[in-house]
Amino acid sequence: MRLAPTDLDWRHGSGPEITGPAEALLMAITGRASAIGELTGPGQPVLARRLTRRPHRRTIPEHGQDR
Repeated sequence: MRLAPTDLDWRHGSGPEITGPAEALLMAITGRASAIGELTGPGQPVLARRLTRRPHRRTIPEHGQDR
């Protein structure tokens, strides 16, 4: 996928392009699906599928709780 922020003069990658604000791109590539709605382009559905297939992280027990 090619990342193309609309608010910076920077591009990276190859393949289907994803455009949108740099902040939304950064959030999406770090696994935060909440930003996917701010992105567009042919690569957006590909990234959206990848984010929704990610396993949920285990939560770390509070101090003193059994692990």
